[in-house]
Amino acid sequence: VKSENFNSFSSFKIARVMECSPGLALTSWGSNDVIAPAQSHRKRLLSECDDQQFGFSSNSFQPKTANIPFCSAEKNILLTFMKEIPDEILDLILVFAVGGHKDMMTLSLTCKRWWSFVQQDSSWKRLSIRGWGSRADIVLLPLEKDQNEAWSSYYRERLLSHLPDRCYMRRQQHLTVSIRAILINWLLAVVDEFQRAGDATRMPLAHHQTTLYFDLFCVRHYDMIHTSDLQTIGAACALLALYPERTPEEIDLELYDKAAFYTDGACTGEEILSAARYITDTLRLTPGDAPSNTACHHIDRFLTAMQKNYPASSTHCLSHYLGELALQSEVSLRYDEATVGAASYALACHTLGWPESVWMPVLRTRSRFTAIYPLQACMAELQGLLRQALAMLTRRARRKNLPHVVVKYSRRERQHVAKVIVTPLPWPSTCPHGQARGPQPGDETCEMCALEAAVAVAEQSMEAGGAGAGAGSE
Repeated sequence: VKSENFNSFSSFKIARVMECSPGLALTSWGSNDVIAPAQSHRKRLLSECDDQQFGFSSNSFQPKTANIPFCSAEKNILLTFMKEIPDEILDLILVFAVGGHKDMMTLSLTCKRWWSFVQQDSSWKRLSIRGWGSRADIVLLPLEKDQNEAWSSYYRERLLSHLPDRCYMRRQQHLTVSIRAILINWLLAVVDEFQRAGDATRMPLAHHQTTLYFDLFCVRHYDMIHTSDLQTIGAACALLALYPERTPEEIDLELYDKAAFYTDGACTGEEILSAARYITDTLRLTPGDAPSNTACHHIDRFLTAMQKNYPASSTHCLSHYLGELALQSEVSLRYDEATVGAASYALACHTLGWPESVWMPVLRTRSRFTAIYPLQACMAELQGLLRQALAMLTRRARRKNLPHVVVKYSRRERQHVAKVIVTPLPWPSTCPHGQARGPQPGDETCEMCALEAAVAVAEQSMEAGGAGAGAGSE
């Protein structure tokens, strides 16, 4: 931090504040003026100071008596400095200290002045941009916020929109949606490098299984995951998904070294092997027991029924393209695998011009979706990703790095589906009975469609009941 007001304070005062402040530690003092997070100082403050040194009661915000292991002279200097430090410098210091929403909550319980920093809308706006901000190498849903809505409410609602079994970002504050998108995009490229000489129809399945292993591990791992460990964990998940019939010890060491080569020195092959063992124990994986409920399985089931499950089909390529776009975005965290698979298949058929009377019966007979309106929200988000990826391709001269998925599906062997023309609406504008559909999800008001959906639900329940009765009689 460079400022004239900052130079008026001595380095001793700054160092003492950084030593006692939650989440702050001063390193390289006098050379680079680097302020870095330190978990040990936060723990020491919460344990020794007992929320009293700079503390105010979280309910009444009345000052408490200081009780920290400092002499009276140091205490007076520290308190005087805390009162006299300029707001601009305090804000800059706290910007470096905050690593996520948990740090914001810790700061809010530290002192009244820092509580006011947490209440600033700009602080939550900074966290929202860090978590969902767009980059040139990833495809994410844009930040769409109402002007009258506070950034703190927007951050909370968007974080709570994740599924209960995918809500690990509430606990893992260092792992944001943007960081996850960067990691998944890199993992998809690594899996493609491993399967360059393999069958093309096998590749999407390994992508989905890799992402599923990573999400499940983040859910069941209760300790804080740091960004420096993400590549090691991701590479281990990729190898476990590529070779599901082997244990981590049965996978060749050369494959671990090859995965470590793609990390560009972030880890070694032995570290990836150790991570693979830990992931196997955490998820209780057994050889040959690969997950069979991914979005790729649902997409292949629909394409097989439509007789389009082959790589030369544009419907096949576009469906899996949408499925892989959903993997690296927030769509895979907000919807389950069956919804993502059905929405990818339906949007691909609609974008390529297939009538609803062709692909909707496939969904009704091979999924739980008997109407299109339960899929409209997911289809709208998938079309937003498709439109954003197309905009990246059209502005390719201005961008150096494009997402791996966009580049892969813009090639000839993938039928150039990344360059497909996006339709105005993500679903047909009219239903099969001629009734108009609105531009927003849930605007369908056709009584015949609602009746057909109710009949299909009744038939499915009767079939399930008949199967249960038959199993009981056997």
